[in-house]
Amino acid sequence: MFQLRIITLSLSSAALAMMASTSSFANQELSRSETDAEGYVSFTLSGSGFGEGPNVVIFDDFQRAPANTATPLDRSLIGSWTRRGIYAGIGQIVEEVDGNRATTLNDPQYRDVQMNATLIKEFESAQNIYISWSAKTPNQIFPRANAPYTFPSGSTFKMTWLVDGYNIQRDGFFDMVLPTHVSGGAIFDGNEFTLEYVSGFSSWWDFDNWVNISAGLLAGEDPVNDNGVIYFRTSSERHGTAERRSTNRPIFQAGVTTQFNQIRFHGWSGNGQSCCSWQMYYDNIYVATGPNAFARIDIADSPTYSDAKNIVTVPATSWSESQITFKVHESMIDTGVPRYVFKIDKDGNYSETGIPICADCTVVAPAPPELASID
Repeated sequence: MFQLRIITLSLSSAALAMMASTSSFANQELSRSETDAEGYVSFTLSGSGFGEGPNVVIFDDFQRAPANTATPLDRSLIGSWTRRGIYAGIGQIVEEVDGNRATTLNDPQYRDVQMNATLIKEFESAQNIYISWSAKTPNQIFPRANAPYTFPSGSTFKMTWLVDGYNIQRDGFFDMVLPTHVSGGAIFDGNEFTLEYVSGFSSWWDFDNWVNISAGLLAGEDPVNDNGVIYFRTSSERHGTAERRSTNRPIFQAGVTTQFNQIRFHGWSGNGQSCCSWQMYYDNIYVATGPNAFARIDIADSPTYSDAKNIVTVPATSWSESQITFKVHESMIDTGVPRYVFKIDKDGNYSETGIPICADCTVVAPAPPELASID
């Protein structure tokens, strides 16, 4: 049987006063299992006051799919993809030098023409959703741009598309791009109405590194008349972390359905010609729905959440008031770069200080507990 070493984060009352959440985040213990045959490590976070967890409908980091093959629908770590998009393109699994795998958004079989490769996940109708994914331009060319390190003009790339039903048109059925690119701006926008302008792409996009993106919608009690929560977060090596949380308007509007039941990664790459052959990778795709959709586990590269340059949401495989179990692939955590665990509750609250992940917790020889304290 494997052995565990425990990391305990103990916080003084002064440190707790500086946190963004309650004292229920203190005195938590993190334990780690051995790496399994597919390279995944299970972690268990023990404590109290964890509340209820999210309904995770899919998490795909593409590590279970062989490199240099067509992106499969049924090799996700959690759930499976429902179908591909209506276009002929099929994504390809690529492997980077560090062993990380991802999927392409443009079918590499088609050299001279655009061929969108879209993955679609259907789920039970919902009014609340949290999504997270990582994106990268391997050749520094944004879809439909006229030159590297530039953005195209006009309305182009649709990063994800949240939909009620199967058609995307002005027909009274809800659809929303989270976000769409419009002349360098990022907007939550659909055929029925525009929800909100969230930021300029240049303030968070990193052409040379992975960009981690999260978006969320929480409807009010009356989804048409009560204000909801609109959430957008990005992290990258170039720009660090930025969060935007808006509560100034309802999520839905009168005359449009007040639900959604599928999401597309990605939605559309845009019209027109680009200067060169573009490509984009997607990775770590996470989708959760339901009243607790915002509750989650984030892995960051900094002990301070707001200082992180790399934040990835990972799936909880179980969640109770006193214990959360989640899985992480070794390519994410055993890289020589320290990683930290943050638990976010259903209202989006978290402690500003993360719990460090121990890279060698599964030692064979018995060892005393290690303590990491903040006084």
